[in-house]
Amino acid sequence: MILAVTKGMRLGGIVGLRWQDVDLDAETLVVTQVTEQTKTGVRTKLLKADRSHCTIVLPTLAVEFLREHRTKQSLQRLSFGSAWQDSDLVASAPDGRVWRPGSLSSAW
Repeated sequence: MILAVTKGMRLGGIVGLRWQDVDLDAETLVVTQVTEQTKTGVRTKLLKADRSHCTIVLPTLAVEFLREHRTKQSLQRLSFGSAWQDSDLVASAPDGRVWRPGSLSSAW
């Protein structure tokens, strides 16, 4: 994904990134949670302390990509209707569910 390429974000941070943590007008995002694969399934966990939160300044290329992606995701939401699982995730599966980090890598 564009965030891995342009900012070096780790997969768990990308999979856990929520739209509420992205400010496209300010061209920043804050990593407040990560998603990881465990033996029992997928787990998303909040970072414990504010000092663990990482604010990232986005390059114009990433902001443009994220704006387009949000539009495409809104269209997906409409096409899935009530089957859409609203997770507020930037990098959600096509039906809104959380990706397993390895699945997102494969899909990318």
